[in-house]
Amino acid sequence: MLLGLLVSVGSFYVLILTSEQYKAQTDFLIIQNQSTQDFYSLSRSNEYLSGVMSEALYSELFINEALASNVFPKNLFPENREDRMDAWKKMVRVDRNLQKNILTVAVYGKSGADALNVSKSVGDVFINKNILFRSGSPEMMDMRIISGPIVKKNPNISEVVMTVSAGFAFGVLIGVLWSVWRDARRSDSVIHFHE
Repeated sequence: MLLGLLVSVGSFYVLILTSEQYKAQTDFLIIQNQSTQDFYSLSRSNEYLSGVMSEALYSELFINEALASNVFPKNLFPENREDRMDAWKKMVRVDRNLQKNILTVAVYGKSGADALNVSKSVGDVFINKNILFRSGSPEMMDMRIISGPIVKKNPNISEVVMTVSAGFAFGVLIGVLWSVWRDARRSDSVIHFHE
């Protein structure tokens, strides 16, 4: 039990110390303007496009286009290409909802303004320059912001509760397993002693 408490406290501190303070979240809807496809083909095509766009978000071309938007200070990311891409991957995360054709982009930052400005630049590239990352005519696909960017303090209460609870459960499990192992070793040594 004590081990469970120690692990939960440790996981709480790790969460607080490793999380950025702010998170800006934006939902993008991907719309295809092709009425000649049947529903199944269109849905498969939407899955493909959402996959392409979610991977493009981490490309050097996307990052350079976002930097060129001049929405956030250039010194927010390192000058070195590899370091810049690593910093971008740590700051920007994407989740896909394939059934609804929605990409949810979360941007984490030390300040709410940084997270918001990077989120705005991501939106600008997705909406105005998505043709750079796909084939077809500019009219073939449209990306729209359906919510956000919404800036929140990070981590939120549910993440903290979930992390602390999981840490507690893991600590209790380790404590029980260690106790069983220790008792098994004792009983083995007692058996060997009596032989």
